[in-house]
Amino acid sequence: MDQIYIEHKETLASLKPRFRRDFMDEIDWEEPLLFILGSRGVGKTTLILQYIKEKFGTASTALYISMDDLALANLSLLDIAKTHAQKGVHIYL
Repeated sequence: MDQIYIEHKETLASLKPRFRRDFMDEIDWEEPLLFILGSRGVGKTTLILQYIKEKFGTASTALYISMDDLALANLSLLDIAKTHAQKGVHIYL
């Protein structure tokens, strides 16, 4: 599971947003389950990564996981969620 954190940190480091989405402040990020819907390529991932970077910085209390990641192929999403939730980590998929 260490690979997940490595990829998370690399993804955050590569984020170079040109602007901040205004509606980021309108989202209740404290909801236990939050869905952000939209077509492919409209900025859903960028929005989530911007929020993580603003709220948590490089702290290990937030984790972004891309469900397209082949490193997850042998891992159970439930196991990932349990392991990290027990540590108090906020998980963003």
